[in-house]
Amino acid sequence: MNKKDVYDVSVLPDNIFTLKGEEFFHAIRSLVGEVICNILQIQMIDSAQNFLNTVDVFEIFKYDSEEIDNIKTKSCFKMRNGEYIIRTGVLNNMTYLKTILKKKIEEQHSFTNDLQKERYYELIDQNSMLQSLIDWYSQNQFTNNYSNKKHLFVSSFIDTITKNIVTSKQGYRYDDSVKDFALVLYILGGKQCYDFIRINIIGALPNLTTINKLISNADSILTEGQFRFAALKEYLDTVNVRFGFCAEDCTGVIKKVKYDVTTNSFIGFVTKLSNGVPIRDCYQTDSFEQLKFWFDNIEKASLLNIHMFQPIPQSNQANAPASFLISAYGVDSTSTAIDIINRWIYLFNNCIQNQIRIIGFSTDIDKIGFNSYKMAVDLIKPLNVIPILKEYHILELDSLSKYTFSQLNAKSKMIDSSIISTTYSKSSLHSELDTDDEEYDEDDYLNNNDEFISNIYEDSQSLNDSFDDDDEEEENMNSIKTDFDGIKILDHIKMEQKDRYFKIKINDKVKYMHKQTACWILTNDNEKLSSDRLSRVIQTNK
Repeated sequence: MNKKDVYDVSVLPDNIFTLKGEEFFHAIRSLVGEVICNILQIQMIDSAQNFLNTVDVFEIFKYDSEEIDNIKTKSCFKMRNGEYIIRTGVLNNMTYLKTILKKKIEEQHSFTNDLQKERYYELIDQNSMLQSLIDWYSQNQFTNNYSNKKHLFVSSFIDTITKNIVTSKQGYRYDDSVKDFALVLYILGGKQCYDFIRINIIGALPNLTTINKLISNADSILTEGQFRFAALKEYLDTVNVRFGFCAEDCTGVIKKVKYDVTTNSFIGFVTKLSNGVPIRDCYQTDSFEQLKFWFDNIEKASLLNIHMFQPIPQSNQANAPASFLISAYGVDSTSTAIDIINRWIYLFNNCIQNQIRIIGFSTDIDKIGFNSYKMAVDLIKPLNVIPILKEYHILELDSLSKYTFSQLNAKSKMIDSSIISTTYSKSSLHSELDTDDEEYDEDDYLNNNDEFISNIYEDSQSLNDSFDDDDEEEENMNSIKTDFDGIKILDHIKMEQKDRYFKIKINDKVKYMHKQTACWILTNDNEKLSSDRLSRVIQTNK
């Protein structure tokens, strides 16, 4: 008889591991007899799991107790010296019981595993997506390291989704590569695009709160008008590069003013320049009237001007390092060559100080200027203009500009009289302009214009001063509302937050208005950018 026949688990009921108390003892009694049952019963070992967890069932015989004398007599031999020796049959029955219970567990586990496998096979047969995933993992499991690295993100992305969808939202976890992907998607696609994808692909991407924490921890927040030379140096140290190209370009943005809590300044206005270099935090104020003046008199930025640095890799580097954003700030469509050159000089000198060498500069104006020059040459080439200019000695740019100015000025008599009605009458203006061409002096005209502009400026200044006096007299706001739910107008604020609020009076009561709320109140138009490129260019150049 082989061991399989000796340990026939079919003699045990299938529910042996769920039996407890008398039901369990009844099954044990019918299998190995009354003595074994009594040994277990007196120790309160009333279940199969309890029995298997007991290290030494016969340890009870070491103790001298009247309660177990009867069991000792039936299951042991008493020696003359008073010791007890367990009968061989009792030992064998106990060993048999433990062994057969263990085999029953193995059988049930095997049966459960078989059922699980059958269930998996059915699921795979019924779902083509699972079949494709298994095929994909099978193909990439034994490929070389390069292929594994190539598909590393895809594998992490799939693993993240499959693990998260079977847990609660509080238990969602994300791999570092998935976090990096989510951050890039949020930056390039925007908040609405990111949230749309996140909601529709459950468990794939972290929520917006996590994204904001990642941005804050990365210390990648830009300050408008700040040039990050120190950060650029740190980045180039990591990629072991010292040379690169610098590029400057603009892109259209929605005209909108916002309050930046980090710098306690307002961003969205056209950034002020000093020798072509943007001035940081130039729109800081604790006066609501000052902010209103800016809204009324300062142009909002329709373009975002950015400066990028592209490192040049060394000869032994296979891939070029990523570009680095040096600075970003709001501008309008007006710019001068001097401003651009001054910015380039500023960039070049600061990079030299940080042991960084700029090989060349690039800007979208280069292409525009070159195309304009080409078109101008193609336009005048068939007209033989060059010989005529040489004949009249006006080939040089300076002499040509003066000649063109004097000719256009002498022949142009049109001017908007409504602009100057406050200082000069129409008749006096025309009498000054109606001079004979031969007697007309260009310097006199420019001097008269300077005086004329100066007078207008003085009148406008006096007018603004009178408006300022009126504003000082009327500092109080009147409103029929007494509560301001939904907007940040509060009666009291914490002292550490006072820089974020304007102190105002509403109905003779002191209130505190959050500076972002002030931006919302002062914004009249809901600006939008057209999705059509041509319309967007026209819109941003108004």
